[in-house]
Amino acid sequence: LAATADDAPSIDNICLAEARRAEIQHGIPEGLMQSITRVESGRKTVTGEYMPWTWTLNDSGEGLFFDTRQAAFDYLQAAVDAGDHSVDVGCMQVNTKWHMDGFFELADMLDPVQNADYAASFLLDLFAAHQSWDGAVKHYHSSDPA
Repeated sequence: LAATADDAPSIDNICLAEARRAEIQHGIPEGLMQSITRVESGRKTVTGEYMPWTWTLNDSGEGLFFDTRQAAFDYLQAAVDAGDHSVDVGCMQVNTKWHMDGFFELADMLDPVQNADYAASFLLDLFAAHQSWDGAVKHYHSSDPA
């Protein structure tokens, strides 16, 4: 069957869809990355539920939710150009200071597919280092990946 526009994930659940795809593709326990994206890029919806938002940045502890990819990228580029090298980016809030070199270009960090795949690879590295998924999650934003 051909996919229709109705089959495509809405902007509200692209992060969840990509987190689930990455879990399957990389062999990560079901729900783990989906939980991380809800926490990392989540914002409260009108129904009171926390849902991840694709165009989310966190700069100096302030969560920033942009309406478009371009608006998020413009802010991100300006921050990096100004010397702010520690911005959390996208669905999985991948940090520019530690992980920017894992992407071909800065804009790729905002791509939900690349963001989720990078986060999955990082989680697998953390799992190997800490020998548990609990340890991997605890170190997701609190360890130097080098």
